[in-house]
Amino acid sequence: MAKTKTVKIPQMAHHKATGQAYVRIDQKRIYLGKSLLPETQQEYRRVIAEYLANGCKLNPSPNYSATIAELCADFLVFAEGHYKSRNGKISTEVANFKTTIKIMVSLYGDILIKGFGAPELECIQQWQVREGHSRQYINKMTVRIRRIFKWGLKKKLVSQEVFWSLKAVEGLRNGYTDAPESKKIKPVSIESVEATKDYVSKPAWAMIQLQLLVWYVIFKWVVYPKAVESRRK
Repeated sequence: MAKTKTVKIPQMAHHKATGQAYVRIDQKRIYLGKSLLPETQQEYRRVIAEYLANGCKLNPSPNYSATIAELCADFLVFAEGHYKSRNGKISTEVANFKTTIKIMVSLYGDILIKGFGAPELECIQQWQVREGHSRQYINKMTVRIRRIFKWGLKKKLVSQEVFWSLKAVEGLRNGYTDAPESKKIKPVSIESVEATKDYVSKPAWAMIQLQLLVWYVIFKWVVYPKAVESRRK
């Protein structure tokens, strides 16, 4: 049985000349605040927790000087490795992110991340309204943009201020926007379902038949009786 590697935790030390507590990680001295104070102990625990979570390496300093294009490029690399099925096939959500990123970069690709906030996100929303997209489509895009910035916050590319500014932007509300509603997908006829029999495998056809049977039972014993009862009242 392999031995578990023991991790040596860097210890907090005291700098006599300044009265500051510090911890040395990767040959770098990190000052934590005045020695013996509770908040200094808390800062030490935070630094060590990030050190362990980062594979016993010093957590990189925040980089808020990157552009929107750079943020999107880095996120896309993450997305292509993260949004996968068990068999390794890339999810369709990656394509959705690419569409969102294309719009973000076309409008704000060259600006710094710290210069992107609620007004810019609202501008993207209104741009999509003018393009004729549905309210539901635009709201999903808004969620994806927030998700990109949330990932950037974890990677110290996005500041808390920028992230919470985007969180304050609400989705488009029904009746309060010129964006149209998405068309509802209507159920197909039983004839259309029957027409697929020769084009699907036997197990797939058996599942289709089972679903039809379940919905028939639900309609006969639940939906139809309730409809008849409501008409009588």
